[in-house]
Amino acid sequence: MKFTYFDASAAVKLVTDESRSDVVRNYFNGPMPKSGYITGLCFAEALGVVKRKFWKSDEERYHRTSFDLLSLLNERRLRIEESIDLSDYETFFKAQKLARDHGIDLSDALQLLTIKHGPHSPFVAESKTLFITADKDLANAAQKENVRVWNCMLTDQPPDR
Repeated sequence: MKFTYFDASAAVKLVTDESRSDVVRNYFNGPMPKSGYITGLCFAEALGVVKRKFWKSDEERYHRTSFDLLSLLNERRLRIEESIDLSDYETFFKAQKLARDHGIDLSDALQLLTIKHGPHSPFVAESKTLFITADKDLANAAQKENVRVWNCMLTDQPPDR
């Protein structure tokens, strides 16, 4: 069993035509179509990215693209993972430490905590959770935290392990 988490930057590539969107969609919709997880914060962030891209310039495209993103949830191609309690001070302080250690924001740090300590964290080797992002700093932080990460801006395929 393989589990995949999408950062907002990678999730947006599933529903827009931007640099390297084709690479992410080819992986997601390939010969063995995938499903994945996204944190609620990242899903909201992805909607915000769609808003910044299209709201003022093409309102119809904004609504259509937002619907396409929501459809991934309704079709269960993406599932929201909320295993980390955002109201817990200990969680916040762990995320804050990760954010400071790696120069990333708290939302990104919470994603890493979800992957490192969430329900799919026990899997190893070829079953180890894959984290997909187009954010260079987040990819570097994930790698330093021993998270299996694919920076989809750099390669056409995720790492094997």
